[in-house]
Amino acid sequence: MKKIGIITYPQIEAGKGRFLQAYALYSAVIEMGYEAEIINYQPEMFYRKRSAGYFLRRILHDPKLLCQYLAKAKRKRFEVQKAKLLGSSPESYKTFIDKNMHYDTGAIVSEDALFEIGSKYDALVCGSDQIWNPRYFGMSEVYYLHFVKDEKKIAYAASIGTLQLQQNEIDFLADHIRKIKYPSVREVSAQKFLRNTCGINVDAVCDPTFLLPRAWWNSLSKSFDSNEYILVFLFDDNEEPRKFAKRLASLYGLRIVTIVERKKDLKSKGKKVVDANPPEFIGYFRNAKYVITQSFHGTVLSLIYNKEFFVFDRQCDKEDLMLRIEDLLDIYNLKNRMMTTHKEDIAKKIDYTAVNKIMEAQRKNGLCFLKKALFEATEST
Repeated sequence: MKKIGIITYPQIEAGKGRFLQAYALYSAVIEMGYEAEIINYQPEMFYRKRSAGYFLRRILHDPKLLCQYLAKAKRKRFEVQKAKLLGSSPESYKTFIDKNMHYDTGAIVSEDALFEIGSKYDALVCGSDQIWNPRYFGMSEVYYLHFVKDEKKIAYAASIGTLQLQQNEIDFLADHIRKIKYPSVREVSAQKFLRNTCGINVDAVCDPTFLLPRAWWNSLSKSFDSNEYILVFLFDDNEEPRKFAKRLASLYGLRIVTIVERKKDLKSKGKKVVDANPPEFIGYFRNAKYVITQSFHGTVLSLIYNKEFFVFDRQCDKEDLMLRIEDLLDIYNLKNRMMTTHKEDIAKKIDYTAVNKIMEAQRKNGLCFLKKALFEATEST
């Protein structure tokens, strides 16, 4: 059996969205008849201690990073507080991964080690999520599979995450994407950017989470007794989506269930979900009546499960953060689900007959690209 290595956004056990896309891509490769393994590469920056001067220089070069650094620090503090207050278990995702995936728990922090293990795979896939975003890991050659021959390289639904790029970042992207035999990106905006700015033609394919049908996600998810609730899944302290949830709850007589990602939500009314494992997390979307979110993959699950959902802006650097969601909603003609205030009109119900037709076409296109790329890449070895 041919063996496929996958390089994706690091530490998939630490984020709900990054786990979903990684597990979906991994599972899709297996369902195509290959052996799959996620390479647990974790950039050295995860372990290297940085001085205050380092962060100051980066912020002066790119002021938008200040917001990201502050948000990350605040989130780390909250995770510690959450564990102490409610006894949440950070092992829930790790436990699931250990039982269900080939994912070496020993982190690879040296690029030299990648050259050593690259030869054991018949092909390699980089993707999905924001692995090509220069603000994160997009300036690392690892995420362009530089450690293997070009004909073995496949990029599936890689995301650049932003179109506000410096010239050196554009040059880096262009040089490395050209070396990938089978490139694809997740956002149509990135596809157009690469074509118009760099003269590079790549496919635009759906996020890996869409590659697997609803029945597959049902087999993984946990079912709950009642769906008479509004699910809230937010990443910042913006009051507007929370007020909107209360408005919906009052209007339709529904309770609120919050997947807690912010300290303020620990004090919110209704049920608070602190540390759901993957089946539970998916199940909360499956069984919700309405979904209010700022999350890309929260939006994806809402679409898969045909939910009435509303997406709110983030307060911090929202142009870059929301671009990928805007691209996604544009595909499904659902940009009216984007909200800014709690006072906006409640959009009419979504026509899921039309949405599901588009979703099936997107799935077929993504599967076709991946299947063809895997076959050709593995046959060339």
